[in-house]
Amino acid sequence: MNESLYRFFLEPRLMGEGVVYAGIHLWYLIGSIVLISVTTILLKRASHQTQHKVIRSILIFSITLEVLKRIRFFVVGIILGQPLFENVMFLLPYHICYINVILLPFAYFYDWKWAKEYLYTMSMFGAAIAVLYPYDWFTEPFLKYEIIHEMIYHLPLFFVPFFLIVSGNYRPSWRKVWQVGLGVVLCLPLAELGNTIFTNPSFNFMFTRVNPLPINFFGTAHHLFTFTVLFALLMAIYYGLIEAVRWWKRRQQNPTTTI
Repeated sequence: MNESLYRFFLEPRLMGEGVVYAGIHLWYLIGSIVLISVTTILLKRASHQTQHKVIRSILIFSITLEVLKRIRFFVVGIILGQPLFENVMFLLPYHICYINVILLPFAYFYDWKWAKEYLYTMSMFGAAIAVLYPYDWFTEPFLKYEIIHEMIYHLPLFFVPFFLIVSGNYRPSWRKVWQVGLGVVLCLPLAELGNTIFTNPSFNFMFTRVNPLPINFFGTAHHLFTFTVLFALLMAIYYGLIEAVRWWKRRQQNPTTTI
């Protein structure tokens, strides 16, 4: 096989801390913000039927990307002579974004009211964190298939719930924040299963092994406590802003009259 094709499709990405907020990542951030902003503005002006068609197409595209990635993992594992058990087990999603990209279309298509608060909230924030701080994406100047996939599929994962919320098609409620927390907790056993099966330290599903963020309140040995605090703060800010915007809109619609 041609060396360039081998590096692009088969060679595992170089693990470690990559370059962020410069080079490829900087241009990727700028392009992502422009693309999401323009698409949101244009789609908000479209009919509800058109919005549904576009969202449906985006979700089908994103889950197709994830299925193709899983097939690629399996085929590459066979080519590289990895154990069959690991190849089969790697078909399962262990990261929270991998789980959400599969479940999000079902929540939208089948109106899973019981799952929407978690899926819409954590899909949006999980993708946003990955795009804003992709600590292990840009470890080398040569973009491989695996990295390009990460760059592409996180955008629909963010855009779909973001658009549904800003367009008024879905109304988040702080009273359902417990569903978001419960959803994260329910994903943890699957992440721990992946971290147990794949003993390579480079695998860090749901970041339960190592904290990739530059913030750590309780030391490296207790980084999950840091995640808990950050999660609580993020939810407080998110739902606080939503309630503040709703309060402001009510004031605009029903201004207090003065004599």
